[in-house]
Amino acid sequence: MNNFADTQRRQMMRQKLERATAVAAGLNFKVQPSSNPVIPNSIANVTVNVENSGRDPIDGLECGASPATVQQSPPVIDGRRVNHATATRLAPGAKVTVTDRFQIPATAAINVPLSRHLYEPTGLGTALTTRCTYELSGKRVGIDLPIRVDVAPPIEIEAVSASPIVTVPAKDEKCGFHPVDFKLRLTNNQNDSVSGDVVLFPTIGPLTGRGSATRKVELRAREKTDELFNLDGCELSKSQGGVSFIFHTTQLKTSPALLVRIVVANAKLAPNLRVAYIRGFDFSLPQALNALGVESKELSV
Repeated sequence: MNNFADTQRRQMMRQKLERATAVAAGLNFKVQPSSNPVIPNSIANVTVNVENSGRDPIDGLECGASPATVQQSPPVIDGRRVNHATATRLAPGAKVTVTDRFQIPATAAINVPLSRHLYEPTGLGTALTTRCTYELSGKRVGIDLPIRVDVAPPIEIEAVSASPIVTVPAKDEKCGFHPVDFKLRLTNNQNDSVSGDVVLFPTIGPLTGRGSATRKVELRAREKTDELFNLDGCELSKSQGGVSFIFHTTQLKTSPALLVRIVVANAKLAPNLRVAYIRGFDFSLPQALNALGVESKELSV
């Protein structure tokens, strides 16, 4: 335990000393990852903007992915030799943009959508570190620039309509429940187009058969689309706990799925009932009231 604490303290001291050295040299670093989430087993592009606000030129500026051995070593002075063919000389007042590429592991933990992974150890994304080195007073020094990137599944399927589905028994008793319109969203987080079928199964348990409905979907790179399904009341009454939407495609090893529970609200409503409410952090309350057929209005505070 003490060794681990000592290692952490040494690492924090080294990082503080490196930042202080960069400030004293007049170097300002700003790391900016791509605005799009990455997917496992892909390449992440990272941009490093460097500005020399000091009075002296900076020689031998290089930036690249920081190996674990560099992140854990206590010395501030970097022993690597500078490659003068690729290194940058930064004059006073000059700015330069350096790009870096990271290989995202195939085992990288998914943290998108963020709302589902907030309390997981990897909820903030995958940590990456770019290390920039430069020459100062004849010595080669460096600084670690840590960032985090969001990791998304190749194809993301999520509910746009309220989930779980709240339905009420139909008065005509022909099908058991009223029909429900359900909207879902498909997002292609890949840099390549993809096509497949969204198949609806009236269960959230083991899937059998071909499903009860199929929708053809084509998505270009980084594109998203909304699909609206009309869930028949008779089908809802036969569903086993809920419904499953499966995206089948030959371009992926696994099929993304969305499981939606069905809740039956056998509520008796008073005639001409109207409800005023104060919205919380989401729209679940007005959506639930709408599913019950209750007229509602949000109060502003």
